[in-house]
Amino acid sequence: MHNFSIHSIIPYIRLPYIIMQTTELICSTKDGFHVPQLAFGLYKVSKSECKTVVCNAILAGYRHFDCAPAYENEREVGEALSFMIHDGIVTRKDLYICSKVWKDAVTSGRNAVRQSIENSIADLCCEYLDLAMIHWPVQSHIDAYKELELMVHEGKIRSLGLSNYFPEVSVITIFKRCELQWVETKLFEPCFATPSQGL
Repeated sequence: MHNFSIHSIIPYIRLPYIIMQTTELICSTKDGFHVPQLAFGLYKVSKSECKTVVCNAILAGYRHFDCAPAYENEREVGEALSFMIHDGIVTRKDLYICSKVWKDAVTSGRNAVRQSIENSIADLCCEYLDLAMIHWPVQSHIDAYKELELMVHEGKIRSLGLSNYFPEVSVITIFKRCELQWVETKLFEPCFATPSQGL
């Protein structure tokens, strides 16, 4: 039971004017799924503001939400998503929900990895994750990735990804030792050009 309404969440905007079409911003992945390229990140969004922020983002046209247990707001995100689905603003199929497995779960073993994903699915009020990522490259990330592969086969995850992998961390190692190739890798790259490279 929700104790807020669309009017209390978003009292200052007029719905007909803020819904935008984003179909032209959708790409296909290697595993056959469609991903809205414009994602809304939930890092640093406070619990107290999260419901309003997520509802506004959906009304503004966002469908891809980048979440993580480390952001400490997945339950609030889930309440907002559930509210918008219940009110008929979007369907679960419209949404692309990403979460991640933080370092402590990765280093604690495969059971902790599985529990992390199951907690995220429950908190986000979704039956499955469209994308699950290893949040940071740490020891045991191969085993963590293998557990995520099992959860793909179980239908709890659709696609896999890697996040915050520095160039010197060989993602090829995971590719060679695991079954499923990831659909997204976020690498730290230098944010400057040398004189010889130009701008």
